[in-house]
Amino acid sequence: FGASVYAKIELVSVDSMTLMEKSKAGQELAEKARKEREALESFAANTNKELAKLQEEISTKAQVLSKEALQEKMDQFEQRRRRAEREITEKREAASLTMQREHTKFREEQLGVIKKMCEREGWDALLEKSAALFVSNSIDKTSEVLKELDAAHDAKKTVATSSKKNTTVVKREIKVA
Repeated sequence: FGASVYAKIELVSVDSMTLMEKSKAGQELAEKARKEREALESFAANTNKELAKLQEEISTKAQVLSKEALQEKMDQFEQRRRRAEREITEKREAASLTMQREHTKFREEQLGVIKKMCEREGWDALLEKSAALFVSNSIDKTSEVLKELDAAHDAKKTVATSSKKNTTVVKREIKVA
């Protein structure tokens, strides 16, 4: 009656931040985010230059313009400034939404790979390393998951590339016919 039954549970951990930073897909996502940021900064800088030029133009003509004409120019400037603010805000929000979608897609792909690995390797539970106070390196499977993520990413790119090549060939055949 006093016998106890113990079930061995295979608990492993991964570091999601490392997966994001070191995986090929994560690095591509970071590069895409950097390019989005640079494009937005460039747009904002060009818009600000345009506004500064308009403001300078108004200032230089202020002495020769009638009161009404000056007011009209200032109103036009203010309308352009508000439109520029809206455009920048819209672009920023669109970029943010795009990056959120991309990050969610990356996370879903990451979780899919992890789930397959858990099933294949017999891991009963997976713990996010940052969610625990302490995780022994002996149960850390980040490097194994990283290899699988990169392999899945490479396979996905290969399929996408071959699909593009097939599409190109079909387009060429249609053009020739």
